[in-house]
Amino acid sequence: MEFFDFIKPGELEGLPEDSQLAFIEFVKLAQSRLAARLETLTAGDADDWNLRQDAQYGFQNVIIGAARKFGIAPFASAEMPLVANHRNEDYNQFRADLSHYIAQIVLHAVDQDRSGSVPLLENVRQNIRTHIFHLRAAIDNSELPDERKVPLHKRIDDLERELDRRRVRFVVVASVVMSILAAPGDLVGSYDAVIRLTNNILRAIGQAKAADDEQRQISAEQPIALLPPRSKQPKPKELDRSEIDDEIPF
Repeated sequence: MEFFDFIKPGELEGLPEDSQLAFIEFVKLAQSRLAARLETLTAGDADDWNLRQDAQYGFQNVIIGAARKFGIAPFASAEMPLVANHRNEDYNQFRADLSHYIAQIVLHAVDQDRSGSVPLLENVRQNIRTHIFHLRAAIDNSELPDERKVPLHKRIDDLERELDRRRVRFVVVASVVMSILAAPGDLVGSYDAVIRLTNNILRAIGQAKAADDEQRQISAEQPIALLPPRSKQPKPKELDRSEIDDEIPF
């Protein structure tokens, strides 16, 4: 299998900006195409076995190429074996090591998500929902034409859905607030109320984040250092031949 058997045109444009998260999304795309290919092959068939080997080699090849682009050690410096030297055992070890590193990246991403979000106590959530209720009313009472009110209500819908999450993300809240405040001239008669209500929402979330940080005592995020799946094993001690002979019971 070649590169465009794994990745379709346009798919790379949707990858995250973070290099490690982009690598994970790349692996997910390639992995799904590999799985689809392998499902079409029959176990025990000689021709299909060769096609299976070709698909696995192609997968390993594009993953190492992506790792070099995104700077994912140790795959970025790994050497691809020649096709003739590609053993099934080596491929299985590559997949196991890949899974090990992806687990570390995903778990680190969870920590990063925590740093950009906050859990809310139920009374805080209800308080914000009250502000949202009055925010909708302020928009309805503004001089905006109905067709301009519709997208603003949709953004508020986004905010309400965000409140249903266990952890509320700052970027979603800030995006909604900026959308509402983008056209103050259209909110004549209600702009002061909108400012007050959005500030109340931001303040409530900011206070919750400060309390959460204090409780968890979060230190500054450090760049993730990916650890190998195993340390280098020491070479086995060479035994004296006489010691070996003594242990053989015949």
